[in-house]
Amino acid sequence: MNIGIVCYPTIGGSGVVATEIGKAMAEKGHKVHFISSDMPFRLLEYPMDNITFQKVTVNQYSLFKYPPYEHSLACIIAEAILEYNLDVIHVHYAVPHLSCAYLAKQMVKEKKQVKIFVTLHGTDISVMGYDKRIFPLLSFALKSCDAITAVSNALAKEAKMLFQLNCIRTIYNFIDVNLFTPSKVNHRLKSYYVDKNQKLLLHVSNLRSVKRPLDVLKIFQNVKTTVDCKLLIVGQGPNFDTLLKYIHEHQLGEYIYCLENPANLPELYSMSDLFLLPSEKESFGLAALEAMASGVPVVASQTGGIPELIEHGYSGYLAPVGDVENMAQYSIRLLQSNELHQRISQQARVTSVERFNKEYIVNQYEKLYYSYYN
Repeated sequence: MNIGIVCYPTIGGSGVVATEIGKAMAEKGHKVHFISSDMPFRLLEYPMDNITFQKVTVNQYSLFKYPPYEHSLACIIAEAILEYNLDVIHVHYAVPHLSCAYLAKQMVKEKKQVKIFVTLHGTDISVMGYDKRIFPLLSFALKSCDAITAVSNALAKEAKMLFQLNCIRTIYNFIDVNLFTPSKVNHRLKSYYVDKNQKLLLHVSNLRSVKRPLDVLKIFQNVKTTVDCKLLIVGQGPNFDTLLKYIHEHQLGEYIYCLENPANLPELYSMSDLFLLPSEKESFGLAALEAMASGVPVVASQTGGIPELIEHGYSGYLAPVGDVENMAQYSIRLLQSNELHQRISQQARVTSVERFNKEYIVNQYEKLYYSYYN
């Protein structure tokens, strides 16, 4: 099968999942063509003969206050459908990819028939779906595509209610459990961040407001009064300067490390003692799953799809959004009890392997493709 994947290239969950699906399909023998505004970062060191990439370039004519990215994307998708004989266009994150794919399909329909699938990843529904300026177009595009999937039941339910849709299939996000594993602990690297008896807390995100990164700092401050620890923040985004200001004002600089986009992310997970994810909204929580697979207990918000991933008190701990105090207390409890920490770590790892492993989830996507292809 010839599969086109349209996605964002960034470190966020939609780009990661889209890239991993494409790589997995290529390993199964399918031909995969990626279309994005830049090379997806997880493709950079993954050359394969049956994976191709096409960058969306935009006309920078001075008349345009905003370059017409959507027009360029639609034309490139249409061009790719014909040049690569694509059978399926799988778009990740509906805005603006889905309407562009629909337009491309109409442009080439007399020459080539193609199916359009969309995977909803979160804020394309929970934020953009409530924007009245784009709601009509997004609603039309969703009702015009061939199949819709969502990364959690919570997101599927919200999309059905908001857009009056009947059929949305939940296919969870996934990770490579051989890449994210407890056995990859780099003790030498860990010694660079913490002393032998110190604990290391970790947060990975795009640092947008919806991730509540200031809550991460507040939880850490609370934990630090009881447990000798440091914090590692991985990611880049619009609230980075706000974080730096808070760190400076509260004299936390010697206890916190910030990394933008490290290549050794699995090592950073496995060497950490606790993962924090106090998001306001989280359609799934891919970063939490990566931590769980690495054997790192997670303390997170009880919101969106996170409760479908983490069972409170069994494979991690959950607290209401903004409840910094309880999140800190759960963190302290885990860091002070080796027995509890080990039990939660093992159960988190088992959950990730049994329910969210790459092979199991990718097979669901492949079956979906074939159900329409045939």
